[in-house]
Amino acid sequence: MSAARRADVRLFEGARDVFIADSAFRVEITQSTGIDGLKQIIAPSAFHNSGECYDPPRCHPRTRKALLGRIMSWVRGVIDTEALIFWLNGSVGVGKSAIGQTIAEMCEREGLLLASFFFGRSDPARNNAKHFVTTLAYQVALAVPHARHRIEQAFEHDPVIHTRSLETQIMKLVIEPLGQATAVQIGIPPLVVVDGLDECADRAMQCKILSLIHQASWSLATIGHRLIFLVGSRPEQEISLLFNSSPIQDITIHYTLGDCVDSDDDIRRFLEDRFEAIKKSHPIKNSIPSSWPRSEDINELVWRASGQFLYAHIVIEYTSSIRHRPFDRLAELLTLPSQQANNPFADLDVLYTHIFSSVQSVESVLKILGLCLTKFSSEDLAFSDIVRNRLGLGYEDVKLLFGDLSSVVDIVYTLERGSYTWEMNLRHASLEEFLTNQHRSKKFFVDIEPSVAEWVTWVLRNNLVDHPQHVDDLEAAFRKLKSSKSQLLHDVLRDCHLALLLSKPSLQLASVQLSRFVYSAITAIKHMPFEDAEILYETQLQSFESQVQLILGRFYSPVVYFPLLLKGFTTRAPRHTESALCDMLRIERKELDTRDPLGFTWRGRQWSQFFSFLSTFIHDPTRSFEYAMDGVKLAEAALALFRFLCYPKLSTNIFGKFLSSYTELLKYRPWTSRRMRLSRSNTAPRKWFKWRFCDHCARAHTTKESCIGYDQFVPTLAYLSSHRSSLIILHTSHELLGYRFALTFLSDILAAASRSAELVECCKEYVFHSTSILFPHKSKIARRAISEYLERMEAKEQGS
Repeated sequence: MSAARRADVRLFEGARDVFIADSAFRVEITQSTGIDGLKQIIAPSAFHNSGECYDPPRCHPRTRKALLGRIMSWVRGVIDTEALIFWLNGSVGVGKSAIGQTIAEMCEREGLLLASFFFGRSDPARNNAKHFVTTLAYQVALAVPHARHRIEQAFEHDPVIHTRSLETQIMKLVIEPLGQATAVQIGIPPLVVVDGLDECADRAMQCKILSLIHQASWSLATIGHRLIFLVGSRPEQEISLLFNSSPIQDITIHYTLGDCVDSDDDIRRFLEDRFEAIKKSHPIKNSIPSSWPRSEDINELVWRASGQFLYAHIVIEYTSSIRHRPFDRLAELLTLPSQQANNPFADLDVLYTHIFSSVQSVESVLKILGLCLTKFSSEDLAFSDIVRNRLGLGYEDVKLLFGDLSSVVDIVYTLERGSYTWEMNLRHASLEEFLTNQHRSKKFFVDIEPSVAEWVTWVLRNNLVDHPQHVDDLEAAFRKLKSSKSQLLHDVLRDCHLALLLSKPSLQLASVQLSRFVYSAITAIKHMPFEDAEILYETQLQSFESQVQLILGRFYSPVVYFPLLLKGFTTRAPRHTESALCDMLRIERKELDTRDPLGFTWRGRQWSQFFSFLSTFIHDPTRSFEYAMDGVKLAEAALALFRFLCYPKLSTNIFGKFLSSYTELLKYRPWTSRRMRLSRSNTAPRKWFKWRFCDHCARAHTTKESCIGYDQFVPTLAYLSSHRSSLIILHTSHELLGYRFALTFLSDILAAASRSAELVECCKEYVFHSTSILFPHKSKIARRAISEYLERMEAKEQGS
């Protein structure tokens, strides 16, 4: 054994009675915890009583009595007590949301409603599952005081728990708090209403939500608590398959709306009541005959509705227009040919077609609707601004244009950020489906692509991309333009260089995904149907490469970054790499996003094409010029890594800290005493063994299944000198992460490094810091690489 090696071992064994608990593992809470913090990560518009939902649909007073009674009996636990899920399904317009809303309000009055989540296709806050669990947890915290404390504790323990998997979120924020509250509180509300599940944009996530519902209801049922879910959705294939498979099928009541005579009777009552209301409130009520409408007319409307309350609602909205005579409007509808032939939507399509036929400037209306359906408007890029800029129309103009469409389209004038603006809402999701399906809408078909091209042209021409979300929208827009032949779009792609977005300071410092989105948008140009699409793509790509060169020179010139630029660089846990770089660069963690704008530390599979491009670019001197990764730079990087490995300048003496220095910290880590003591009898003396120390649960683990955060953290190393000695625990803190990182990539860098006299001398005289004893395998590989490098350089010297 060498003298240096013996010195390392003596130094290590002298520390056998020391517990090292690095302060880097102190949990730094970066955001508000408790209910105040939870309020920032929920979707308030998904509540059944949200103020953002104007006039939500409800069941008419004389309708759905039998069904509402059955559901309420189930909620109260009178019938079907073994069922934990009630699936209310049916096609578009049959009244699923109205029933869900009505049940939620009835249960709220009786203290039976625990939470609700109403998905909405047009609302970005509730057309996905991002805030599904946190929104339910917030309502649970309000409804169950004994669960609130447990939810707050979960956030105190893990302030970013809302970024964990949905399974983890529902376990920590719903199941465990309710399970604990069950033991001390009676009368916990049982019902959760989840409506419009099919309007969640991601179909895979729809099934995930159903799995969460099953997990929550079944887990609590096993401890004697009844948590039940009323789920409303269309019978989409994925959803139906899951509901019809075990084990969800065994605990679910299936109810299909629109399939029974009760629906026709309810629609008839609804029409009769609403026509009576028109006769009492319309401006020309004195001219309306008392016998209007005839019973046969109502029967005809009920037949055409085919179980769809949506049809009946639109008929009433259309007929009750104060600008027309109700009996004339109804007569128009009744003269429309009936199209009901094995297609329940045919009469709805005829109704929509008739409504749009009455519009005078239909071309302008369809253009506005096309811009509305692009769904790229935001707080900074308001829809009203787009319409005013592209079409030269203000609020009054649009209000007049859509005067005959008030039954299906809402135009709302609001005060926002000190100025008045307006927005457009489609009253029914079925209208969008009608307009975007050319087979159904025919001459009223709205082609989204020209509208998306208009939006892209306007944004790029006016240089309006000032927020990362705008870049994300832009990239999504380009993915929708694969068949667009817009000349305006062609011209703007010829004149505007997307790569210049990388030079915007407001964007550059805001998101490490900026370059990836821009590259993805540029790649989409190659597939557009322009004759010179390849030329446009090459021009944009050259501009992008020029910007990448500038970024490489500005941000990636420190040699510590060179390992990231290697062709074969991979990492399973980006957070390790970030922490290592922070230590090696001596910067704060929050600074790293501004120092890694190309996002080398986050290499998700979805961006493999982007990183393949970067790797080829960086290693091609004809494209990246002086920024190319060559042997000279790698030799320089190897020298820097040698200096770090031999003289790491650790902020703490990892072999010299005493237990008393960390008494307060160790108090909250029972695993350092109890669990480690128990492990000694199973641990061989003078052998390393690995645990996992996890920030997620603040415990050490020995098995992969012990913790959901296992793959996110580096091993915690421990050493037992003898059965009588204390266990030495050496955490892979930020300093050790940096050391491990440097040791790992030294061998890769040396393999491609060119000759350097200083590097050769360093390889001959190196003495790794005693920290290397913590990584014996990696140290062995590094030493082998050093020997191979010296042999290669010696062979070259002899050959020359």
